[in-house]
Amino acid sequence: MLAPTALATVDDVARVAIVEGYNSNTYQAQDDPNLPVIERHPSPFTGVDADVELRFLGRDTDLTTINVEGRVDHYEPLQKENQSDDGAVNLALASTMALGPRTMLQLRNTTSAASFNAAHVTDGTIFAFDPTLVRSSYWLEDLSASIVQQLSRTWRLTQSVGGMASGTISSAPTQTASGELIEHRGLDYLMPYAETDLLKELSPRASGDLTLLYQYAYQLYVYDFTQTPPRYIGPDKQAFLTGLAGYAYHFSPEISAVARAGGVLSSAPPRDIDQRPILAPAALGEFYWTRPFFSLVATAGYAWGTVNPRLGEGPTASGSVLAIGTPRPIGAWKNLALVATGQFEYSQLITGVNESTKLGLYAAGVQVRYGLNRWLGLLAGFDGRYATFSTPGTYQPPFLQTVVFFGLSGYWSTDRAQFPLTTFAAPITPPT
Repeated sequence: MLAPTALATVDDVARVAIVEGYNSNTYQAQDDPNLPVIERHPSPFTGVDADVELRFLGRDTDLTTINVEGRVDHYEPLQKENQSDDGAVNLALASTMALGPRTMLQLRNTTSAASFNAAHVTDGTIFAFDPTLVRSSYWLEDLSASIVQQLSRTWRLTQSVGGMASGTISSAPTQTASGELIEHRGLDYLMPYAETDLLKELSPRASGDLTLLYQYAYQLYVYDFTQTPPRYIGPDKQAFLTGLAGYAYHFSPEISAVARAGGVLSSAPPRDIDQRPILAPAALGEFYWTRPFFSLVATAGYAWGTVNPRLGEGPTASGSVLAIGTPRPIGAWKNLALVATGQFEYSQLITGVNESTKLGLYAAGVQVRYGLNRWLGLLAGFDGRYATFSTPGTYQPPFLQTVVFFGLSGYWSTDRAQFPLTTFAAPITPPT
């Protein structure tokens, strides 16, 4: 991490909120394994949210932002049941530093340790969840470093390395075919990557680029629960090489779009008897609308890959929308800010010869904040998650959860130019 002593100015923001909310489904279970009947367990909750944001402002465009957020929820179930309390801790780092007149270093890190029920969709770290283990606690680490080199006035080279790792802190026991209960803890998977992007400016409004991305999925938690006792059959390993050609166009200073197309060369799924490499098409579209205090980004894509290495790999369609900031920074409206996101993933995960599991993940979340004065504000939010998990020969009921919450928040900031209650993250940077 960059040393704060080398940076000129530090802005501090701190927030604490008391929240009352309702979770429609803290966990669900089948009443009768032979019938498609499920029971969802709702519960009101009282929560405390707190976060601290540090902004280190350096020379010129140098900026490092560190955000640490904690959340604790206490449940009072509507039914007589043992519902444990939940919590979440999230750490986010974003740093940009000029190493020379033409060289830029970019660092990104997201770390999360949370129970599934305490994680908000707007946290951005919980979407690739396992719908078979929704009553669980997990940790997630996502780290990347990029060197951006301006080769000439119209050519730019970006080299990135990074990776993702995830593990289970605790989970509800899984029942095997014989009725035995198995509880999993520990490291689940590692997924390092390396990416190279070469960009050429074609005109003041347009640019083209070539991207080469290598990913390696190493999954440690692989058990066959159809055997008694369950047998460890891992680790699973799979590599992906993705090549894309892209074209970006700036319609105006605020609106930009990117289209990319290419293919993925992948090693075969580990338990597929046909171990020949797989060649599949890939496509990605991006839309950016950015203003000084508000940004909207939408993406859609299709590729051979994985939503979660624990669940397998296969053809995957995905899409997302993110809106963040102050939509109308005029008059009293400048005190209103929001972060809203919608996401979906649909995958056909290859599990064997002519065998596949269909996985659908859909989520939406919104959080709205309104600053009443320089130290007090209101907040409200909504989370919705829906998942389908279809395996031949078994019935897996769909998972559905909605969460609503309202709160009162106090805050403090060294930056007196705007209400700190209405700040969420660093501005989104559109393609150049």
